[in-house]
Amino acid sequence: MLKKSHPHDGVFMKKWYSYWVGYNIYLRENNKFMYVVVLLLEIFIIFLFIHCFIFQTSKAITDTMIPTLKINDRLLVNKLVYRFREPKRNEIVVFRSPMGDSIDCIRRVVGVPGDILKLNNGVFYVNDKALCVVGKCNNFSVKIPSGKYYMCGDNLYNIADSRVWGYINRDKVFGKVVFVFWPEIRFVK
Repeated sequence: MLKKSHPHDGVFMKKWYSYWVGYNIYLRENNKFMYVVVLLLEIFIIFLFIHCFIFQTSKAITDTMIPTLKINDRLLVNKLVYRFREPKRNEIVVFRSPMGDSIDCIRRVVGVPGDILKLNNGVFYVNDKALCVVGKCNNFSVKIPSGKYYMCGDNLYNIADSRVWGYINRDKVFGKVVFVFWPEIRFVK
């Protein structure tokens, strides 16, 4: 059964849009300078919205993700994806530093809630499957609690990751790295 629409549905938006289009036409015809100023303001507002809620740029400032990301690579980060789903294992994510400073960290998700991680004789295991060799480290075995993630860099000999910080809270993870756009364009996996 079709729902009847209310006579006032969308009236405000239609009136507002008509007013805005009419104002832009008036400015374009009568005051070119103000038209350009308003146009630049509209572009700035759209850019600000996209940067705050959809995409942002980031920079790889350390060697923790070598060879996947090089130092000074510029990245495009999708901030919208984790509003609709949880981070998945092996995704490269950006999150707020667990050290309390204002630096954004870039690491790979190694463990998601419910995973069992083991480090035994220098070999990293996720759910009893060998992931990689990390060299000399203390052995451990943990089950990742709900709402927490275990992050590691691709350069596993650099231990600035969850082996030092511990788990990363879900609310600290805010974006997924989509691709590198400088100095060369390439997608990351």
